Amino acid sequence: MKSIIILPTYNEKKNIEILIPRLQSFFKQVKKHKFSILVVDDNSPDGTANVVKKYKKKYNNLFLIEGEKKGLGNAYLRAFRYVLKHYKFNAIIMMDADLSHDYKQIPEFLGYIEQGYDYVLASRYVKHGYVGFNLFRKIISKGGNYVARIITGININDITSGYKAITVNLLKKLVTDKLYSKGYAFQLSLLNSAIKNKAKIIEIPTTFPDRKYGHSKLSYKDIPEFVKECLRIRLKK
Repeated sequence: MKSIIILPTYNEKKNIEILIPRLQSFFKQVKKHKFSILVVDDNSPDGTANVVKKYKKKYNNLFLIEGEKKGLGNAYLRAFRYVLKHYKFNAIIMMDADLSHDYKQIPEFLGYIEQGYDYVLASRYVKHGYVGFNLFRKIISKGGNYVARIITGININDITSGYKAITVNLLKKLVTDKLYSKGYAFQLSLLNSAIKNKAKIIEIPTTFPDRKYGHSKLSYKDIPEFVKECLRIRLKK
């Protein structure tokens, strides 16, 4: 199975310096699968893209696309279209670049893909899941998930999770759908689109420690967009 890991970045220089070599070393241990990495950098002022360009000289399975900062959802959509246009993969893996996602779970994701699932979601809020946020971010995260479930009726525990694997066959349908949110609410839009396309979805537990380097890009302006997307989904139903 051939998979590509998509890493959206903005000012993640320290983290990406650590993550790329770790992933490449891990790939060598997983003989059953072939992996590539696509970094989508939003013109980070800290030089994140320069680090990736340095590593590109060493790793031929590493790719980079750059663009203006227009939100997480916009970065992912650029990545999706790039992947579908240029390469042939069985699955994509959406992953944060801040070292909070456990890359050792990737073979588990792909095992479920091989079993016939279309959308494998790493969940912090199921049994054996864990999140290491501070109190404020826990309230925002858990509260956002609770509000989203109540308003939208989506029966998923971790609606806002950014760590997941999606089959390319499903991805082709998702990119043609109307994914309205361009910020962090994009995760909700994507999940809702997968449900509408009758995707076979599974949640698996994950541990999610807080980042060590850099700062979360989540801001107060993301909250109104998230609520607006919840209401849009409810009205459509």
